[in-house]
Amino acid sequence: MLDLVGLKNKLFPLVSVNSRMPFKESIQCCNSTCGCRVSNFLWISKTLSVIYVETPKCGCSSVKNLFEINASPEIVQEAYLRSYINLTNSGDQPFLSYDGFGNSFSLASYRENKKEILSRIVDGSTESREIGKFGFVHSFDTLANVLASYPNYMVFCVTRDPLDRFMSALNMFYSPKNYNRRIQRMSHSKITNQKDINVIVDDIFQFPNHHFNPISNFLDLSTPDLSRINFVSIELLDSFIKSELGLEISRRKNVASSYSFKANDLSGHSIKKIESYYAADSEFF
Repeated sequence: MLDLVGLKNKLFPLVSVNSRMPFKESIQCCNSTCGCRVSNFLWISKTLSVIYVETPKCGCSSVKNLFEINASPEIVQEAYLRSYINLTNSGDQPFLSYDGFGNSFSLASYRENKKEILSRIVDGSTESREIGKFGFVHSFDTLANVLASYPNYMVFCVTRDPLDRFMSALNMFYSPKNYNRRIQRMSHSKITNQKDINVIVDDIFQFPNHHFNPISNFLDLSTPDLSRINFVSIELLDSFIKSELGLEISRRKNVASSYSFKANDLSGHSIKKIESYYAADSEFF
């Protein structure tokens, strides 16, 4: 009898991200099929001489849409391969199912790209191939190394009021209007039909997702040269993109733009938990 599992392991020898932390080690996330398992949240354009530090729930969908840097299957495959190599070196080799993460894998595409991806990794490259009209690459390096490697590039990171950002993420995952995100939470949380916002807050802190993580988790505040980064409030994002890059950004509709839950309904206890969680952001920004 043909051993299909063994055959799949031979053809697709990737690592399971279901059993490991997100790609960026400072990120906390319980969702085993979350995009943070394959994203390092750093993008570099040698065409624009720009470094974009991606921060979830801070207009990142609009920025990535403008820059044409939505993750391609090749970038996802590369992230898997890099994870596989890292874990192999540490002696951990769990198996990867190539389903999930909002990306469908093509075995033919994987076979086609594997050699080229591995060649760059072996040569010491920490960057993906260029994608989109602005030639952005996904960097798998640390922010400190990226800043040191591109000393003359303009760097920007979008920020947002912590409570406003938290509520946007809460509504994205728990609003009855966003069925797919509620299903995503159900991989580890069972209260997605909950109507008490304060119970939801407790659930978020019990089962974290990278969309709720403080922006400081995406930066590492000990990184040298953080002063180089243009920290742009989300309210000023459009004007910043136009003045610095001469581009017009088209805002993508937020799935949580019509809030089911309101911050006014948060208890004092919930607000204190949120303020404590984002204390570093509030102080830094």
